[in-house]
Amino acid sequence: MPCSPFHRRRRILLVTGCVAVAIVPLNRPAAAADRMTELRQQMVDETVVAAGVKNPRVIAAMRATPRHEFVPAADRKEAYYDMAIP
Repeated sequence: MPCSPFHRRRRILLVTGCVAVAIVPLNRPAAAADRMTELRQQMVDETVVAAGVKNPRVIAAMRATPRHEFVPAADRKEAYYDMAIP
């Protein structure tokens, strides 16, 4: 029976000869979120703070705002660069 062992957010393990199904969540969303957080912190340090912004409330807001969620999916990899995006 042809099938893919991967689903969007879950891995399905099928064992032949008996009925056994294991659904295990993958860590892809968490890993991607961690990477975006890392990029956001780096952007704030290298662009915002380095430009002389000193107001702690502004810096905290910039660190907490997930910019990638406001960018079209195709351009999300560029969300934390100091540049204009469509």
